[in-house]
Amino acid sequence: MNIWEERYQNEQFGWDAGAPAPALVDWCADCDTRYDKVAAVGLGTGYDLQPLSTIADTVIGLDFAQSAKTRFEELVLPQIKHEDLHYLLTDFFSYDPKVGFNLIWDYTFFCAIEPSERGKWADTMARLIRPGGILLALIFPVVEKEGGPPFAVIPEEVHALLSSNFELIDSVAPKTSHPGREGKEFITQYRRKS
Repeated sequence: MNIWEERYQNEQFGWDAGAPAPALVDWCADCDTRYDKVAAVGLGTGYDLQPLSTIADTVIGLDFAQSAKTRFEELVLPQIKHEDLHYLLTDFFSYDPKVGFNLIWDYTFFCAIEPSERGKWADTMARLIRPGGILLALIFPVVEKEGGPPFAVIPEEVHALLSSNFELIDSVAPKTSHPGREGKEFITQYRRKS
């Protein structure tokens, strides 16, 4: 059993805010682009699939904790009206979608993986996102701390990891955050280079 499955089974998921990320809700509300294929990685209970479903034809969530998927099916799926939505139990690093995504959302996945895996995360994002596609990430927690998860994140580190395959479009503090996360997040948007 993996650590995340164990935490869900023991109801130790303090990171679960019970709603989509407010910054993502705002971004999707302002979005004037319709995406054909979107993914959310390390999505846990999957609340973020709801706003993503408003801007995409196909929505795929990736996680590997069965208990998180079960929570999604019980709490979130009944609220989403979308014909092409999938929650896949898979390893992000080895996942092969056959056809790349034109948008991937990452909120708490990057901060949950071991810092030694972050280069592999950047390489996998480059493999999964089509040229011209978007990586939308809510970088969290932007704090000084030791240990994790969540492991501390420095926006400049993320930019450096992605710079060879992605162009930074925007990186700003979101207007809204979940309570207790204010001032600890940056919403960043990158475009996959050709």
